[in-house]
Amino acid sequence: MHTHKKSISFPNLLAVDTATSVCSVAISQENHLVVENTNAIRQTHSRHLLRMIENALTMAKIELSDLDGFVVTKGPGSFTGLRIGISTVKGLAKAIGKPFIGVSYLECLVRQSAIADGLVCAIIDARRNEFYYALYRFENYQLKVVIPESVGTVSGLLDKINGRCLFIGNGIYSNHGQLFEKLGSKTSFGLDYHNILKSDTVIWVGRAYLKIGRHDCIESFVPDYIRKSDAQINLTKSV
Repeated sequence: MHTHKKSISFPNLLAVDTATSVCSVAISQENHLVVENTNAIRQTHSRHLLRMIENALTMAKIELSDLDGFVVTKGPGSFTGLRIGISTVKGLAKAIGKPFIGVSYLECLVRQSAIADGLVCAIIDARRNEFYYALYRFENYQLKVVIPESVGTVSGLLDKINGRCLFIGNGIYSNHGQLFEKLGSKTSFGLDYHNILKSDTVIWVGRAYLKIGRHDCIESFVPDYIRKSDAQINLTKSV
């Protein structure tokens, strides 16, 4: 649940993204990015996230206590990755008594892309031949949700899209042919650097919310998994 307070500034912010196999940390000072560290090594994020945060603070020449707030991607994405990133940020925020906010990975990915004339679909791998996706449209430079965050097959997604659409996210690589076959010249694809979320974008989106007084409760905040975990599915089957 978000709480609302009067508009305030956040000179020093730290952002963390662990929603996919990419782990990213960034620090901004006075609305400017000063450090960004991205690790694409396919290892569990628990092995290097804290070290990346420590290195970022050192490079920014500030202490943990100097931070004014935190931003973290809340999903959808890897269940394990989200738990690691969110629990780390919640622990740090609680330790120094500063606010934090979770932001949508898919929304950030879309906002990172160039403002498109038409539909923009963020799509990332959810495994089991499924994908997390959301469909947006830019109207007067404002982002409008057309299809909220969902999980499903690409064919199911394509049934919901009519017209020109830009696709971004790591889900485009395994579905390039199917997307183009369905939409033809109406489809376009993000460049490689559009398809990996930068923690600088996470800071930018999170700061906008924090400045108007929105932040999340440490005790009640949970990731947006969108679908049940394998353990939950198996438990349901056994009942």
